[in-house]
Amino acid sequence: MARSQQITAHFRLEHRDDGILVYYIADISRYNVDAWFRVSTHHDQAAAADNAHLCRLFLATSPRMMSTPYLLSRLTEADKLTPKNLKESGALVVTDSLTLRFAEMMLNRVLSATQQNIRIFRQQDSANKWLHERITTLGEPWRAPDEDNP
Repeated sequence: MARSQQITAHFRLEHRDDGILVYYIADISRYNVDAWFRVSTHHDQAAAADNAHLCRLFLATSPRMMSTPYLLSRLTEADKLTPKNLKESGALVVTDSLTLRFAEMMLNRVLSATQQNIRIFRQQDSANKWLHERITTLGEPWRAPDEDNP
């Protein structure tokens, strides 16, 4: 059974039974971006310590989610802090064209680590399918322990 944690009023984390971590983000205020950063880097460190593959699904639940300089700076910082031995598969789901174009441009600028494989999708079903293909290719993803509390 999936475990869900409401991190802030507009940010929820779900640990799915298939090992995929799902980030539901409805507002990109500094408070929520910082909460995401804390949770994300915590999972990066834990998965890297286990020399594991980390699968994530990001669901941007409101339009124009990717458009703040602060978010861009925190993504850049998170990328720099990503352990070099961590293999990641990340799917970002966005629903509107403007956010899609901005996200593509931003990810190309921000992400530098070759172990990260992040794709952008318009539909959650396509993102889930791709993540499951990654699991088939790379093996079972890291799973947060039950007592894991970011």
